[in-house]
Amino acid sequence: GGGADIDLAGAVIRKTSRGDVFVDLDTIRDQRAVLHVFQCNELKLDGYLYPSWLLLTQTHVIKLRELKASSREALVISRRPFSRLLKITAKKKHPTLLTFAFETTDLRPASPSPPPP
Repeated sequence: GGGADIDLAGAVIRKTSRGDVFVDLDTIRDQRAVLHVFQCNELKLDGYLYPSWLLLTQTHVIKLRELKASSREALVISRRPFSRLLKITAKKKHPTLLTFAFETTDLRPASPSPPPP
């Protein structure tokens, strides 16, 4: 779901049984719906940096993880609508480290609610 303004199908190399989608970087970056492309690194909580790409369309932010530097193949990590973007922040000490905060659509309670009396 999401990313309706971009034709992932035109760039898809393969899909896994788990639902992972792998795309050709050159094909997806060259699509007319892609307005801006940023090569970046994703910093995970475990401290590792993962070579990544952010693609901006009129309606979505799409995050791709580069699999190998020599390969033009990338894994689609997320497709988030701009309408769910709450804020983008950076720290004074690390102005190039950006954090994107999105509104979640998961409205389930964190723990099961007690049964009604």
